[in-house]
Amino acid sequence: MKWVAALQTDEEFALHLHDYTLPAGMLRGAAYPGCGIPRRHSSGLRKNFPLCGAARVGSIDYMSLYVVLNLEDKYQSTGRGAADSTVKALQKRYEQDKQRHGLVKLFIGKNSLIEHRCVELNGATIGFTTSNARIMQIAADCAQAEKIYVVAHGDPRTTDVCYTNDPNGVGVVRLADYTGLATFVKSVVPARKTVIRMALVMCYGARCTRYQRAQVDHMGMIPANDIKTSFAYKLFKDLAQVRSLKMTAVTGKIQHDSTSGRALVEHEDMIDENMEFAEAAKAQTVSKGPLNQQYSQLTSSGTSVSTINTEVAKYRANPTLAATTPLEQYAKDLVNWENSGGTAMKARVASAQAAKGAAVANLRGANQDENMHKYGKFIYTYKNNVLKIVSKYGKLNDPVIVPMTVLYQGPLL
Repeated sequence: MKWVAALQTDEEFALHLHDYTLPAGMLRGAAYPGCGIPRRHSSGLRKNFPLCGAARVGSIDYMSLYVVLNLEDKYQSTGRGAADSTVKALQKRYEQDKQRHGLVKLFIGKNSLIEHRCVELNGATIGFTTSNARIMQIAADCAQAEKIYVVAHGDPRTTDVCYTNDPNGVGVVRLADYTGLATFVKSVVPARKTVIRMALVMCYGARCTRYQRAQVDHMGMIPANDIKTSFAYKLFKDLAQVRSLKMTAVTGKIQHDSTSGRALVEHEDMIDENMEFAEAAKAQTVSKGPLNQQYSQLTSSGTSVSTINTEVAKYRANPTLAATTPLEQYAKDLVNWENSGGTAMKARVASAQAAKGAAVANLRGANQDENMHKYGKFIYTYKNNVLKIVSKYGKLNDPVIVPMTVLYQGPLL
C-alpha cells in the first residue's frame, strides 16, 4: 500500500487506493493526528488501512507517535537524566497501559514514544541544539506526533525564563526566555492543518508572577492581568499566532511516577512552604561556604561525627580558643559562623521545615496529599482569534470552580 498524504477530497483519496474496495462511508469521522489526511478522511482509513498515514522514521512505522523534547538533559550525556522519570512514566502510559494489542495492534499499529535531547554545550555556552541534521530529525518526528511534551525546569520567581541542568555540576542554569523557547519550538514543530497537542512539562509553568497564594489563588478565578504573566501563557501566545495549538501547563512543581505512569502536581497549600524552605536552605548552604567542604574532608579522613561534635561544643563554650588542627579550625569557624548570623539562618530553616510538616499533616487530615494526581492543570487554546484558558480539574471541593471552568475567554492578552 502506498503512503497517502494530505488528500483533499474523497475522489483524490480513492484514486490512491485503487487496489482496495472502500467500505461505504469509511471516509468520514474524527481526525487522526498522526497522518496528513484531512479530518473528514481519517476515521475509516484508520480502521481499515493500518499503513496509510503512518509516519516512517528510520525503519519503523508509527501510527501513534509521542515525542518528548527534553530540555533538561544535555545531548550525548550518558548519565541518568533529570527527565528520566517523565520519559519512563510516559513510556509506561503509552507503550504499556495504553498500548494496542492483538488484531488492533496488527491492523492499526502500536504506540511509540521518542525522546529527543535538545540541549547541548557549545564551548562554554549551554543552549538549544544547532545541528541541522538533528533539527530535521526532530521536526520529522514532531510533524507526525500525536502529542509533544516539552520538558524543562521552571522557577515561580522567574516567569520569563526556563532552565536546564547545570553542565558543570548540581543545580540548574538559565536556558532561554519564553521567546527563545518559542523560536526553538517553531523550528522543530512544523505547522499542520490539524491541532498540535502539546504539554509543557515545567514546574510552575502556569504560575503567575505573583506566585504566592496570599497574592493569587491559582485554583480560583485568576485575574487576566495575572494569568498573562505566566511562562506558559507567554510561550503559548507566541506559538499560537503561527501554529494551531492546544497546550497544557501546571501551576505547581510537577513530577512523574514511573511505576504508575501518573503525573503528580504540587498541592497549592504546599507551594509557599516549599519555596520558603528551599530559599532558607539555599541561603544557609551558600552562607556556610567552605564549612561544608571542611566537614566533608574531616569525615572522609575518618574523623567521627561524635568527635566533631565534641570539638564544636568546646569552641561554643570558649570561642576565643586558638585552633591549630583541621578539626579545631573547623569547630572554630563553625562557631564563628553561628555567632555572626548562622544561628538565625539555622532557625529559619528549622521553622520552614516545621511549617512544611504542619502543611502536610493538614492535607493528610483532609484526605489529600502534598502531590496530587489530576490537579492544577490549565488548558490553552486559540481559535478564530479567541483565546480560552480553562482549569481542567477545577478547585477541590468547590461548587463554583468545577472541572473545565473557563478562567478567561477573549482576545489575546
